[in-house]
Amino acid sequence: MHNSCCSAALTILTTLLCVSTAGAQRPHLREAFWGGVGLGYGSADASCEQCFSLPRDGGGIASVKLGYTVSDRVLIAGDVLAWIGSRAGTTVVMANITLATSLYLERASGLFVKAGVGSSMYREPEHVGTDQVERGLSGAGPGIILGVGNDFRVGNNASLTAAVDFIYGWVGAVYDRSHSYAPIRTRQAQNLLSVTLGVTFH
Repeated sequence: MHNSCCSAALTILTTLLCVSTAGAQRPHLREAFWGGVGLGYGSADASCEQCFSLPRDGGGIASVKLGYTVSDRVLIAGDVLAWIGSRAGTTVVMANITLATSLYLERASGLFVKAGVGSSMYREPEHVGTDQVERGLSGAGPGIILGVGNDFRVGNNASLTAAVDFIYGWVGAVYDRSHSYAPIRTRQAQNLLSVTLGVTFH
């Protein structure tokens, strides 16, 4: 799964770079408020002091963005990216909520790079511990996002957006929500490599 995601990310990244330099696209008009949604696939990993070493796992990705156009090359947005998958037979949700800045390499181009900081979250809605008691786990801490993408204009105010993102989160303690929020993991960190295709409205 990890190799497949990395290969897909490299393929999409190469395509974005090639398409951005090939032929003229429709004019890229960026102004005022903007937003977007996307779906895709991601490869995730998490580690902590009490965790066993596990391979990376694949899962579905959903993203939502809403922001404002600072200039025709600089956009800021609240960026939410969430992954849901299974690790060791347990459903896991990882998410980042960040304030991100997108920089378009040229005024008339759709190719952009992105960076942001915010919060990273971890959740196991139904976790069965060694005592066979079902409980929910959750934790949150600082997180970052780095990405690259390309807008392919399909209308006056709409684009298809392909993107590759990397998020990293320092979750720290993970708590047992059903037992006085007692921490059962410490120094947890997580990372996610995602590829998405979505629609952006400018």
